[in-house]
Amino acid sequence: MLFEKRMLLVLIATVCAAFASTRMANAEETKSATAATQPGLDGGLFAGSLLGNLAGVKAMIAQGANVNAKMKNGVPALGAASQGGHLEVVKVLLAAGADVNAKTDRGGTALMAASASGHIAVVQALLAANADVNAKTVEGVTPLLGASVQGHLNVVEALLAAGADVNARTANGITALMVAAEGGHLEVVQALLAAKADVKAKNDYGDTALMRASASGHEDVIKILKKAGAEK
Repeated sequence: MLFEKRMLLVLIATVCAAFASTRMANAEETKSATAATQPGLDGGLFAGSLLGNLAGVKAMIAQGANVNAKMKNGVPALGAASQGGHLEVVKVLLAAGADVNAKTDRGGTALMAASASGHIAVVQALLAANADVNAKTVEGVTPLLGASVQGHLNVVEALLAAGADVNARTANGITALMVAAEGGHLEVVQALLAAKADVKAKNDYGDTALMRASASGHEDVIKILKKAGAEK
């Protein structure tokens, strides 16, 4: 059981890491990294987007910055702004022609970044701009799975309403229901079950949502899963 618990933690960490490429430690580190990878207008646009500097972003665009240029790890300005929850910057970038479905080197999108971070207003703006609600990273992580692992109920509901595949699996067979159950996110579990999540699905290690909830001691989640037909 201890080995299984450690394995699950590794899997959860892998899910979260799919969005880490858009994070920087602080403003100074961000400026240094941007200058080193792509100086000039595009670099300035990226820095402004990451920091939520609306005036700076508008200025860079007006001067001809490429809104679809990518920085280190293939992260575009829209992904950086979405990760930070900078709604007005996101709107400006989209209006200027930013590709809403642009992917990082590992397949991450702006919608994934916003979903995992719980920025519901940004999620709604990206969905309105036709973001792919079922896009996957190379690990098979979807926006819904990213929101579920973090327990962001309002984001989960918005993604489901937009047509997210509730039973999408990662490369290891992990589903949104499994990670929500593991994290003890009761309301997210209920929302996923209401959307017809497969309560009996197993990942590549033979784990079900009920097994993960049981291993973590989430009694309220266990009761809901059993009521929905889950079996050990």
